[in-house]
Amino acid sequence: NREEFATGVGLFTRVLPVRANFDDAAIFSNLRQQTAAAISPAVDHQDYFSVDRIAGHVPVGFASVRVAQRMKSGDLAISEIARLMPSSSFKLQLRSESLSGSTRAFLEYDTAYFAPETIAQLAERFAVFASAAHANPGSLASALPLMSDRERKTVLVEFNQTAAEYPADRKLTASPVCCSKTASAETFRSHCALSGPLK
Repeated sequence: NREEFATGVGLFTRVLPVRANFDDAAIFSNLRQQTAAAISPAVDHQDYFSVDRIAGHVPVGFASVRVAQRMKSGDLAISEIARLMPSSSFKLQLRSESLSGSTRAFLEYDTAYFAPETIAQLAERFAVFASAAHANPGSLASALPLMSDRERKTVLVEFNQTAAEYPADRKLTASPVCCSKTASAETFRSHCALSGPLK
């Protein structure tokens, strides 16, 4: 938002803190609007914040980039082929790039802290969440799914395949530990609990 950079060509980036509050009753579309509204105050106060103040304390960051369209200056045409933005401030960073109405997302991470398999699983869960949020922006953010149907089946079905035959040479013996009876003119109830050691 600096006038002196309005006509500049280059990579101008700065890390800013954005205040956001989340609760279980929040609607996803409302959270998106609140977060977008919080960006403007952060930009207005950018001169008073240094990323060095949070280095080592905030391991996760987010980056949003608008890829520039092809530009011309006289006979010179400039277009962006690729953009590499390594972050030394965060162990894990979600970066989004917007171009021509579409958005791509990338996860950049420190290989000293995260295994590729962990990042792949995190990326899959983020894709599930983002797809559900796009399809149902009026849903509770806390109700949006994180696991794919395949992963949910693995957790709920395959991990619970613990059925086994009870050994024929073992038997269950039970002994009464409490027994109480209550009676009235119309009802008679009996409550008994049995417990015993497995042999």
